Amino acid sequence: MLRRALMLKVVSWIVLSPPFAMTQLYVNSVSKAGPQQDTIVQTFRFVQSTPDSTCKAWLTGINATIAELLGDPAKPETVLVAHGDMRDGKNKSTLAAFTGNVNGIGLPVGIIMTFNNDSAFYIDNGRKIGGFRGGTAEARTLVVLHEFGHLLSAPGFEDDADNNVSNAAKVESNNDRVKAHCGELLKAAKKHK
Repeated sequence: MLRRALMLKVVSWIVLSPPFAMTQLYVNSVSKAGPQQDTIVQTFRFVQSTPDSTCKAWLTGINATIAELLGDPAKPETVLVAHGDMRDGKNKSTLAAFTGNVNGIGLPVGIIMTFNNDSAFYIDNGRKIGGFRGGTAEARTLVVLHEFGHLLSAPGFEDDADNNVSNAAKVESNNDRVKAHCGELLKAAKKHK
């Protein structure tokens, strides 16, 4: 049941720079393996195992949903999270991650959440995510929690794309909601490598 509900959820776009038209997005080199995938799994497991009752109450069902997205790595078809090289038209995308699977953007069927290999989720590329330096545990944790805010329809969380263009103000407003509800988890991330 949860897997079916996850497959139907198509919402979120975290963007760190000017408006981005989703129709131009394309993801190359999609993978569910390698060091980037390890980083995703480690961040998911950190979120899953770190106590923050306020955050976990706000993101109801996050631990079970993490387990569902991670699937069984021995059976790649059960893994619903991936990473790849995102392009916005002809340029590298500044998108850190998105939730959903829109037809025609290069993702195989079944991927629910995708992370950008060239983004501040993985590297310190001079960009900040919600005030956190790129490539840090805090930035990764914020991105993951932001995406789960969309996936789990967290109270007060907004769709931060208007007519397929990111709305930077709504992205930041959603990041502020994550910080307000998941402050303990983000503080713990600062100490986590």
